[in-house]
Amino acid sequence: MSKDKSKKVLFVDFLRVLACIIVICCHCKFCLPGSNNTISKIFLACITADGVAIFWMIMGMFYFRDIPYKVRLKKLFKRVVIPIIIISVFIFYFNDYLLGNKSLLGSIQHPLNDYIDLIRNNILVWEPLIDVGHLWYLYVYILLVLLFPILNKIREYIDTIDYKKVLIFFYILLLFNDISLNKLFLFSFHAFNGVFASLACFYTGYILHKNDDKLDNKSLIKYFLIFVFVNLIRMIFTYIVMKGDPSNRELLKWYSSFGLIVVICLYMITRNIFIRINVNKISEKILLHFSKLTFYIYLVHCTVIRIIDSRGINIFLLQKFNNHVVYFCVYTLIVFIISFIISEFILLLIRLYNKLFSKRKKKI
Repeated sequence: MSKDKSKKVLFVDFLRVLACIIVICCHCKFCLPGSNNTISKIFLACITADGVAIFWMIMGMFYFRDIPYKVRLKKLFKRVVIPIIIISVFIFYFNDYLLGNKSLLGSIQHPLNDYIDLIRNNILVWEPLIDVGHLWYLYVYILLVLLFPILNKIREYIDTIDYKKVLIFFYILLLFNDISLNKLFLFSFHAFNGVFASLACFYTGYILHKNDDKLDNKSLIKYFLIFVFVNLIRMIFTYIVMKGDPSNRELLKWYSSFGLIVVICLYMITRNIFIRINVNKISEKILLHFSKLTFYIYLVHCTVIRIIDSRGINIFLLQKFNNHVVYFCVYTLIVFIISFIISEFILLLIRLYNKLFSKRKKKI
């Protein structure tokens, strides 16, 4: 691997880790006490709103590689569908026990209606269990992989247009949707509404990666300032909207026009940083390992948050740290560390399974 190629791979791995951290921060911010309508909390929500948008962008960057459709489906089943099934079954049987709501035996026992709901929601309605609701991302991810033939045709058309015009087009569509407060396109995290919501960031990732050689390598500070400015504007408009309707958080969703600019800025910032720096082998190994763990951290972190809260650890931390900023940072760090340790354990189990499986194959 050439030095430039290595840097590009590392830059994407860094983006993946950054997205994972942002998602955890996004979910941990709900632990903050009091009203969510204060300026400080809205600004925190703005800068932690777009982790999923980064994931869609990364997916788009590598989605159109020359891989047979059958191979895509096999990888999808092995890497995404099986983990969804495992964690869903685990939470279905052990969630109440982990949260201290029932004994182990009581948690495992379920009436027939629970099984009917499990099948109906996960297959017919195409939604995850309530207790692993954050897995909606993977349900949409599955649909995106299944829709490869259609998305590839759209990509072929996009290739015939100047990439800057395509990005402007995406921005205008999202801007009009923001003006309507999502009444225009009705984006959501569910099924095909989630697919449509993801496409702007998804194709943006493809466009940026394809035109990487044409992008600006110097304006690091410019993109950082744009990132800050856009989030400040987003904060102001969100504050105005939530003053009239405290439950309306549409401008904080990753499918907003603000989110599109933010992910482009983060792409350019991280890309341009990695162009400037030399990463030693130890740092590279650490980053690559973190990147491998992001999927498992994403799978388990919401369960970790629920367990922490069910044990009253959040209240203990709040009493210990009166400052909400310090409390949020400590709380988020604890969630991340526990999720990281569990993910290391999961990765270890997978490696042991692969070793045993490969040995059996050789014997056969």
